[in-house]
Amino acid sequence: MPNSYFSFKQFTIQQDQTAMKVCTDACIFGAYVQVGQARHILDIGTGTGLLALMLAQRAENATIDAVEIDVSAHKQALENVQASPFKDRICVHHLAIQDFLPAKQYDLIITNPPFYTHYLQSGKPLQDNAWHTNTLPTTALLQAITSLLLPTGKVWILLPAYEMNLFTQEAQNLGLYPQETLAIYTLPTKPIWREIKAFGFTENKAVLETICVGDNAFKDLMKTYYLNL
Repeated sequence: MPNSYFSFKQFTIQQDQTAMKVCTDACIFGAYVQVGQARHILDIGTGTGLLALMLAQRAENATIDAVEIDVSAHKQALENVQASPFKDRICVHHLAIQDFLPAKQYDLIITNPPFYTHYLQSGKPLQDNAWHTNTLPTTALLQAITSLLLPTGKVWILLPAYEMNLFTQEAQNLGLYPQETLAIYTLPTKPIWREIKAFGFTENKAVLETICVGDNAFKDLMKTYYLNL
């Protein structure tokens, strides 16, 4: 049974009301995304607010819009943001990304979307909507991204390797091209577990990096956030 909260060095994530708990791949994602000089960041499907808070910790001059469709997750994200040192720079919105119509575009978009499309579902709505593309099909997600991303911006996404290949093909059809990739392994001898990939509107030679959970690179990446590092 997962804990009802997860404490980081600068904030705590309460997670008793949501299906998506704090997990290692999401933490790697939040720590790895290159925020650069981003001033306006969008987190699509914020869940508990984890990624928005992780990015706010490093992007000290950025404001963040975090969008969440689920009522309970939205409430929990609000709770986590309001209890954090970054509450003045994060705004949590309760609506579908398809209905989000801000007056600006973003130089950085981040999303850890539901990714299962053709898998058996549990029959539990909260869990199924968190893991399966019931409320956010890939096409709808990409349409939102292409309209909300600045021409010079980047979108970062976390997916399993197979789903990332499918997403990449569809993204390229809409003019979004891979820029950087981090392949995540649970063990060096295992297949790729997750991929983090950045996309932009220009075609560049994509940079590939790798990381294995628990290795020195992992510890260096996570020491800004994890209490035990």
